[in-house]
Amino acid sequence: MITKPLSNACSKEPDPPSRWFFFLGMLLVFFPVLLYFFSFSIYTTNVPFSDDFSTLNEVMQILQSGTLRGKFALLFAHQNEHLHVLTRSVFMLVYFVFGSIDFKILVLISNVALLGLLFFAYKTLPEKQEKIFLLIPVALLLFQLKQNWVHLIWAMEALAALYALCFAGLSFYFLGKNSTKYFWWALFFALISLLTHGSGVAILVVGGSLLLIQKRFSMASIWIVGALPVLVVYFNKLHFVANSPMTVLSLNDLARIGRFFISFIGAMASYDNQTSLFTLGAFIISYFIFLVFKKYYKTNIAVFGFMVYLIFVAAMVALSRSGVEENLVFSNRYKIFSLTMVMLVYISAIDLFYPSTSRRWFFLSGMILVMGFMFMVSYGGGRDKLEFARYSQLYRINQWLDKNYSLYDKSESRTNLVMTKALIGGFYKVPYQFTRIPDEKYSTSVNSSAPCNKESPGPLENAFNVIIVGPDASPIAVRIEGMIYGSKAESSVERGSVYVVLRSRAGSYIFTSHSHKRTYSSIHFQQDKSNIGLISLIPINKLQNNSYQIGLCYQGRVVYSNRLIIKQEHLVKVVN
Repeated sequence: MITKPLSNACSKEPDPPSRWFFFLGMLLVFFPVLLYFFSFSIYTTNVPFSDDFSTLNEVMQILQSGTLRGKFALLFAHQNEHLHVLTRSVFMLVYFVFGSIDFKILVLISNVALLGLLFFAYKTLPEKQEKIFLLIPVALLLFQLKQNWVHLIWAMEALAALYALCFAGLSFYFLGKNSTKYFWWALFFALISLLTHGSGVAILVVGGSLLLIQKRFSMASIWIVGALPVLVVYFNKLHFVANSPMTVLSLNDLARIGRFFISFIGAMASYDNQTSLFTLGAFIISYFIFLVFKKYYKTNIAVFGFMVYLIFVAAMVALSRSGVEENLVFSNRYKIFSLTMVMLVYISAIDLFYPSTSRRWFFLSGMILVMGFMFMVSYGGGRDKLEFARYSQLYRINQWLDKNYSLYDKSESRTNLVMTKALIGGFYKVPYQFTRIPDEKYSTSVNSSAPCNKESPGPLENAFNVIIVGPDASPIAVRIEGMIYGSKAESSVERGSVYVVLRSRAGSYIFTSHSHKRTYSSIHFQQDKSNIGLISLIPINKLQNNSYQIGLCYQGRVVYSNRLIIKQEHLVKVVN
């Protein structure tokens, strides 16, 4: 049996549309796309968010690993059920090209994957003269701002999820071509998807099954031979633990997983109403069963395979996540999977019902109006979320500079460690154009040397880090954050009793510091000692051109380190 690679309503090729007709359709298709990326340009910032810190840390470890074997081991390491090889590789590519990891550039690269889904839709829609207009509802659906806002601020998640869907679509599209040449492209994108996201397992399973349904047995055997070693490596490194969320012990567990599974399919319907999610999900599942009975896989194997893949993904997520928290189904990260499923429902409906519709333009206009209304409602809600996210991210990065906490992630201590390492190592740079340090936050210079009038004869145990804040060509401040240690028996000193001393041949500067509110979150915190925290923001314009040795002053005693701050006109650097 030979299946048709794509849906075709009739054997006769339609007349090609006139140039202006096609151009008008293209303008309408790319209007929501341009509006979406315009929102990106306004609201996306170069500030890491949530799991971005984990990936940033992994990439730093890869770059700093001393052996090629160590680099590859870290590159292919699991993060939960994901490999994230592509994500880490793109992070490193941005680092090598731009000199530091820029999260706004990463978000831009991530969202280009949505264009891949738009391409899939265009290629799998039936060949009609008005085909470009049939694509308009898809564009209005895929580029909804409220459903996708999290992918405009969260680089790691966007790279993994969006490219997993893009590669899945491309793989099924090439499988649907029913050609040996395109088969290799399908297998390539399936394997790349597994290196991008855990859902790549579903592509390999579903793709092999589709080849068997098509009775392309030689291709199916090659697919299986190519997929098996990759799956063995993947599952060999994947560790399951007892009492994990995937454990099914009772009928209640099955019911919970079932509710999550159906709600995941309909996740685009709501942010807080599970009935809406479940209703849409149940409708889509029922419609899919209808497609199976209609043998839709004979009409459009690419779209059918993509739908099976998404159902497979929904089952995987329900098994692994429903036991963590059932309300997790409302998570913003899952909306795009539901949007993609609705897109496929739309394409299949066009395949099955559009050719027999007598008033096609009436039907198409109605679809465009409905999707257009949904898009505009989504745009307003998404814009509000992005405005708040932008404000929150910029507030947090400025708060961190001043207080050493407030970055968005699960573990404050780990986040501070990653951010500090990234800034010191030059892997990441704070977006200086959004840095807001009020005058009262800067450390003030002490005119008298009385607070620090003698060098400590004995060791004054301490640790600190130095970060330059601002553009390389004209930095605005030096941030010094650290600890002075004492025994557990010592009580905390009063705020303002620790000073930063910058000594040069021409003289010394003494600057105040302020204490930590959360010393435990500092990378220099030591559990078995009393920790006297300090943060000092020294304005560059207060320093003359010179080399300054950095010292800390506590209780009138000064201890100097081997680190230097060198200022030469507008250039400042730290020498360890």
